[in-house]
Formats: sequence, structure tokens, C-alpha cells
Amino acid sequence: MKKIIIAAIAREPLFEYKSQLKDFFGDSIYIEDYSLEQPDKKIDGDLVIVLTPTLKAIAYNVLKNGKTPVICIQTVPTKKQVEIINNIPDNSKVLIISAFRFYAKEIIEVLNRLSKESLNFIPYYLDIRDKTIENIDLSVYVGDESLRPSFAKNYINIGWKKIHPQSFKEIINILFPKNSNFIRKLNTYEKSVANIEFSELVAIKLKNESRIEVSGIIDCMKEGVIILDEMDRIVDYNNLISKYFNIEKYVYENYSIYEIPYLKDIADSLKSINNNIEIDYYFKDINKAFKISKEILRFQSIGFRKIIRVNYNEFNKRRPENNKPKYKFEDIHYKSKEMGECVDIAKKISKIDSPILIVGETGTGKELLSHAIHNHSHRKKNLFFAVNCTAFQDSLLESELFGYEPGSFTGALSTGKKGIFEIANGGTVFLDEIGDAPMNIQSKLLRVLQEKEIRRIGGNESIPINVRIVSATNKNLKEYMDRGMFRKDLYYRLNTYILNIPPLRERREDIRLLIMYYLNNLGYKYKVIDNNLVRYMMNLPWEGNIRELKNCVDYLGYMSGSRITIDDLPKQYKNDNGNNINSDLKVNNDKRVFYGLSEKEEHICKFIVRALRKENMGRRKIYDLALEKGIQTTEHKIRKMMKLLEDDGYVLIKRGRKGCILTDKGIRLYERIIL
Repeated sequence: MKKIIIAAIAREPLFEYKSQLKDFFGDSIYIEDYSLEQPDKKIDGDLVIVLTPTLKAIAYNVLKNGKTPVICIQTVPTKKQVEIINNIPDNSKVLIISAFRFYAKEIIEVLNRLSKESLNFIPYYLDIRDKTIENIDLSVYVGDESLRPSFAKNYINIGWKKIHPQSFKEIINILFPKNSNFIRKLNTYEKSVANIEFSELVAIKLKNESRIEVSGIIDCMKEGVIILDEMDRIVDYNNLISKYFNIEKYVYENYSIYEIPYLKDIADSLKSINNNIEIDYYFKDINKAFKISKEILRFQSIGFRKIIRVNYNEFNKRRPENNKPKYKFEDIHYKSKEMGECVDIAKKISKIDSPILIVGETGTGKELLSHAIHNHSHRKKNLFFAVNCTAFQDSLLESELFGYEPGSFTGALSTGKKGIFEIANGGTVFLDEIGDAPMNIQSKLLRVLQEKEIRRIGGNESIPINVRIVSATNKNLKEYMDRGMFRKDLYYRLNTYILNIPPLRERREDIRLLIMYYLNNLGYKYKVIDNNLVRYMMNLPWEGNIRELKNCVDYLGYMSGSRITIDDLPKQYKNDNGNNINSDLKVNNDKRVFYGLSEKEEHICKFIVRALRKENMGRRKIYDLALEKGIQTTEHKIRKMMKLLEDDGYVLIKRGRKGCILTDKGIRLYERIIL
């Protein structure tokens, strides 16, 4: 006789599946049950069976003999049970009742795969036992009747699910590998249960257990969290969301977020906002202000999900301590003459209040230099704000910079809000990627520079300000002016003093110094780097400049042994010229055809040409496709590059469903630049 230990979370399923095992194996087995209420009790037997994956780890911890096998059995409806469900009238609203949330959801997922599509299954479990669900046509118990909702009038019990044949087969292989009687019995048993793959049941169970873990994690967080699926349906939300908006926990699972009061307003506000950008939102009727943002996260087993974060912001205050610049000129590491001249000029002009325009390729350290300029100026004790002009939607950028009066637009705070220029009074505002600032913002910036005053959105009063503006770009602004994409009057106001940061390839003697600096500061100072590798790296083009070099050194430090050699380099640096061409886009980036643009903008233009060669599409679809390919951009940037391509005769922008198309000139361009 073989001894089986069976463990379950609740008594009812434990007794049921203990009975099913006994019915199948008869006197060949002796079954002992294990309760989670006895955590110190050690168990011993020929096989341990658990009903959920979570219990598997617990079982291993209480085994007397660590070699005892532990398996998690799967359960499946019988063909008769599926037939009963399929006999329910079409379009019925069917309540699936179980004591546990995860079990009710698991049953529904299985029934959705086995039964007709016209039935609407609603889970009901202990956590929502006080809620009345309206218009239920039929309530269904799957074995356990311990939970009886008072509003359930018509109900049936289809009985417990049965142990899956594959689970029985696993038990036979472990305990009775040569018993042909059990094999024959299993063949007969298999004909009575519904046809669903064992692997599907495993995936469903793991998915639901993962959801429970995620739910527990977000309930511990100190901010409101909403998790959405790819169709913007609610997967989960935490207790703080329930508290903020007075909505019951679990009630709105699987609802579209656009069906739920307050939450739909948050979702609408974030539609056109980039990921990880925090904005203010005010609900007038409940008199609450929040900071809201969105991002994409990947959860194990349940895949990619959209996350909305909601932070309660009672006083809507900006914290000045977050606006102190971190870097000084001492933090800029160099020994080249070119960089030395740049730093010397920066130190001199930091002492005056005139605007400064920093020009340099991506990754050269433009923001770091702006920090150093502020910390070397007489404004160093005042606030410093860094604003990336491409990180915000046009209207949002305007409200962030200039503020707004109460009630200026939907979602505006009832108290109004100061903009960055007001808050930074006496300090410095750094405008990064100024070349991408929308035209309406450019005209308002001109007023700031000329009149030293701003006007809030929705306001009539001119507010005097005293800020120093440092701006930066990696664009050819003169080329932008010629194309009508940047105001000439603003350009000549911003460029009173121009600082040109040389790219890394023009100051190669700094590369060795920077490699050693990053090795030490990234935690790899104990490693030795081969001189041949340093010489090799000094000859690479470093199109991403210092940022790219830092990432490469970090990779080398982590992936190498005690000595770092050329063999440790990432693959993209090992070809003949060191260039890393994005194979997904299949674009020849060595051929420059859009002069006056940054390399990133040229890359986007080539991507647009390739996308339109495949099919006609609108800007929004091009933007979505770019995000799918991992291209970091914004809708504003796509719109700007599309306008440039149209002006040059490469594309024709049409309204409506026809979208945008390549012209004959655009097709010739495609043939010239696409591999």
C-alpha cells in the first residue's frame, strides 16, 4: 500500500479530491491530509499531492524525506458538466460561485474555453459577499455550496470538477509504473472528462496565482495603482484606488476603464501623455487633487500590462529640494584641449545673466553642463528646473512652464497653478531639446526673453519674472529656421552665448580617462582592462557619445572576468567600423540624405519612408508602429518629420482613411536608402 499526503487551502476541496483518489486507486493507497494550520508538522509518504502551485513550495519545506516527489494536480469538468452549462439559454448572465476569488476565476476561464460564447459568466466569492449583483439569470455552484448569496434565486450545482487524466497518469507513473489495470481504468475514465489540454490548465492556474501575488503587492504600495489589459479593461486596482474614489474592491474587474466614474477621466487625460510623465489632475466634485502617470510593465505569467499610478496630492506643492542641480564643473572629466576650451568659456559666461545656447550631439553632456553653469553662477542658491521640450504634449508643456488660472480647462486645479518660470524666480530654467519646442511655446518664450514677464493660461495679468534661461539642442537650428520650423527672432535671443560641446570622436584622448573613471565609479575598480581594448575603443565612432561609452563600460564591467579584453565587447562593436545598425528597421544609416537633421531625426525619417512603402497609413499608426519597433519618439516628433518629408516632396499627407502616401520621389528615396 502506498501512502499519499494531500494538501489544500480549504477543507471542502481536500475531502472531495481525497475521495476521488480513493475511488480510483481503492485499497492500493492510504491517504493522509495535511493542514496549513500545522506548519511545524513534518510529513512523510510515497507522494505528496497539492491542489495549487503555491502549496508546492510549502510542501517541500515540511517533508521529512527531501526526495519524496511533490506534484500539483489539475482538475477538469466532465463532459456532462459542460453539457449542463451549454443547455443554459443564450445571453444568460451566469454567476459562478466559489469561496475563493482565484478559484472562481479559474473555473470561468476553463468554461470560456469549453462552453458556448453566448454566456456571460460573473465570478462571486467571499471578498464581495456583501455586494448584490443585479439581473442574474442563474447561479452555478461547482461542488462547494458554503457561500450562498441572498440575491441568488435560481441556482444549480454541477458538482466538483474531476482530476485530469494526465494527473492520474503522473501518479501512476510514480507509484504504480507497471500496473496495467490502472492504465486500462484510466483509458475508460478519460472518455468521461472534457477535452482540454493539460498544459492549458497549468497555464490558467499559474496565471491566476500570479494575479493574486500581484494584487497583494499593489495593495502594499503607498500610491493608487490601476492595472489594465491590452483592451484597457481593468485587471486589478489596489485599496488606495478604492479609498480615493469610493469604489468597492474587485467589483469593476474586467470592466473597461472608460465605464467607471473618475477612472475614465484619468485614462482620458493620460491618452496623449508619454509614459512615466507625471501630470496634475483635479476632481472638482470630490475636491481632490492627484499626480497621475502611466507606464508599461511586464508581469511574469500575465504578460505586459498598462499601469496607471495615482498619487494623492493634497496641497499640490512642488518640492524645492528636488530642484537643486547635482553637478559642478569638477564633475566634468576631460584632458583634451577642445573640452578644456568649452569648460573655460562656460565658466566665464556663467557669471552673467544672458541666455546661453548649448549645442552638442546626443549624449555629450548638455544637461550636466547646464547644472555646472548654474552652480558656478550667483544664482546657485536658488532653484534650477530642467525641462525636456519633447517630453510633454503641447498644451501640457505650456501649463507646466507658464502655469494657469483657476478653471482654465477641464481638470485644472480650482486654485490654479504656478508655472516653472514663476517658481524658479531668481534661479535658472534649462530648456532641453529647444529645437523641438512647438511654435506656440516659441512665441511665449520670446516674450519671456524680451519682456521678462509671463502670462498664465487663462489669465490677463502680466507677471514679472527673473530667471536665467539655458537651452540646449542637438539640431541645426539654422536649417530649422530655413524650413520655418524655428523662429528666427527666438534663435537670435537664445544664442547670445553659444557653447559647442565637441563630440567624443573629436576628443579621443578623453576616452581612456572616461573609461577608467566609469570603471571606478560603477563598482569595477578591482578589474584590469587590456590596453589593446582601450586603443580599440578609442577608434570607435561613439555616435551616442559619453552616454554610449558609459553604457558600454558598464556592460564590460559586469560581463567580464577579472581582466577585460576585446572579446568581452558587445557584438555591435566587433564589426569593421563599430556601427550598430538596427536590423529591425533594415535601414542603411550610413547614407545621410536629410542634411541639417540629427541622426535620430534622420533615423525616424527613414523609418517613416520604409513604413509608407509597405502601406499607406496615418501619423497615429506610424507612431504606434515606431513604439512597437522600440523607437523612442513622440507624436509631435512624428508630425514634425512628416511635415518635413511633405515639404521636400517625399510624402503626400491626406486626410481621413487614406492616410499618407509616398510620392514617386519618395519611392526613389526608398530605393536609395533601404537595404
